[in-house]
Amino acid sequence: MIFVNDQDHLQEVLSLSKEIRIIPRGQRHDRQKRDAYYLEILKQVESKLHDYTTGSSLTESIAHLLKETMQLEVTAEQILRKKPADKGELQHKAVFPILDPEKKEEVLIVKAYASPYKEFLSELSGAELLDSLDLTHTTFPLIHAVGKAKLNERHFLFLVEAVADGVPIASLFRPAVRKKGEKRKAAFEELLEAMRAVGHSLGELHTKYLDKPRHFSRGAILDLEEMARKAASKLTGKPREFFKIELIKTYGTDLAKRLLDEEIRYGFVHGDFTFTNFRYDQKNKSIVMIDLPILHRSVDRAGKPRGMPGADTCKVASCLAWYLKHLKPEKISLLEEAFYEGYEAEGGEKPSVSVQEYYHMMHRLSSFVNTTKKRTLKNFLPEGHPDYEKMEESVDK
Repeated sequence: MIFVNDQDHLQEVLSLSKEIRIIPRGQRHDRQKRDAYYLEILKQVESKLHDYTTGSSLTESIAHLLKETMQLEVTAEQILRKKPADKGELQHKAVFPILDPEKKEEVLIVKAYASPYKEFLSELSGAELLDSLDLTHTTFPLIHAVGKAKLNERHFLFLVEAVADGVPIASLFRPAVRKKGEKRKAAFEELLEAMRAVGHSLGELHTKYLDKPRHFSRGAILDLEEMARKAASKLTGKPREFFKIELIKTYGTDLAKRLLDEEIRYGFVHGDFTFTNFRYDQKNKSIVMIDLPILHRSVDRAGKPRGMPGADTCKVASCLAWYLKHLKPEKISLLEEAFYEGYEAEGGEKPSVSVQEYYHMMHRLSSFVNTTKKRTLKNFLPEGHPDYEKMEESVDK
């Protein structure tokens, strides 16, 4: 299949999208001014997009986009595989897989964004940034085309990208857990190799342009204290108070004090490096990063990296513990060691215990604040913490 599209036009749009990383001084922390700045950039980007509105459905407009930009003949039915009601099509962040009619496999992904369009801009900006870094251990799906359409008084922006190479890293977990004998051993060795590749990928990204050592971000510490307050306030006023709220407040404050003494080096970060947001290219022993909207936030207005690497490395550790909870702890430790082996080979540094506790605490507290599921206070503290065994086993009823 030959893809034909206007690369000059695409590069122009990509260059415009990177402007959202360079927020003028005084606007970054003012939400209204920041949103107004994003809106201005969006208007400029949207003015450069070709209009592919046709027919009465989103999929018909997508088919028109693919035909005009890539000379690819597909029908609305082929895009959807099955025809839902129009109401089901007209939704924000809808994803449409495109099949190669000969090989019967997915070759393209079309993402449709309705208002707000920040994710559209962020995805483009993240791809542009990752491409500019010229990494050797990391790639991302090639973007083929962009466009817009207006349907039923709603505006949509389209992003067409190739399906990511490689396999989901999670697909390597099941054989390593369920196979028997030599097959299980071989599967685990392959998983170790994959985790080393993940380490090389993140290490190279984090150390591409390292800033000088600085104190741990005070803004991040304030975020922790605010999250602890939110968790505590969510528990206050319940008919029966099963939780020791003071422990949340005290633990958060104690950790905040320890973090003030920490020094870290800022760099570029992915920002949401869960196992669903990258794939493992077994042939090249490399990583394909997907879902890049947060990547652009790791750059300040002067173009310098300002992301905290621990956000990615601690996410990897927590994902290993979650996805492989049926493995023996020593096996999980071996996988984490393989990851840091690749990470440190690229010059990355393993985060301190306090930094690891920070991200663990933020994850647990935010999960509690943003969920309606019943949880005990044990969900907030890592095993081994002095207060862990004091936690109430009861849950809020």
